[in-house]
Amino acid sequence: MDQRENELVSVYLSGPIRGQSYAGATGWRETLTGLLVPHGFIIYDPMRGKEYLARKKKITGSYEEHPLSSQRAIWMRDMWDVRRCDIMAVYLLEAGDVVSIGTMLEIGGAAILNKPMVGCWEDNTPHDHPMLREAISVRAKDLDELAELIIGLKGAQHEQTLDS
Repeated sequence: MDQRENELVSVYLSGPIRGQSYAGATGWRETLTGLLVPHGFIIYDPMRGKEYLARKKKITGSYEEHPLSSQRAIWMRDMWDVRRCDIMAVYLLEAGDVVSIGTMLEIGGAAILNKPMVGCWEDNTPHDHPMLREAISVRAKDLDELAELIIGLKGAQHEQTLDS
């Protein structure tokens, strides 16, 4: 077995946080993490270490009293995760009627860095935009397909590497 077959691939979980309940912001992330980790993925989750937000009815902007949720820390850590990830998962189903500005900035950063992105969103919503459709490498219909496509990308990376 080639050692590269066991290579760890990292995935950043991009999606709305502001305006979501804690469960809404973390539920899909926990599910996707559970689907990907058994396949050897490292997960970068912007909600890690933010359990204190579970007490909030709705997550608003930054929380300066919590160092990991300060305006500066949100920007720094999320962009750091975008830079170091191999693949970005973008989940915009159930995002609501307000565009997730943070998610759009993460997509822009990942696009500039030529990161492969797999995403899902509903048609005819504020997120259904030509620039989003162009930036996302592959579109999934739901969370399960999102996981399948990410797992497939990892396999495709290995095949390409092994054939080189």
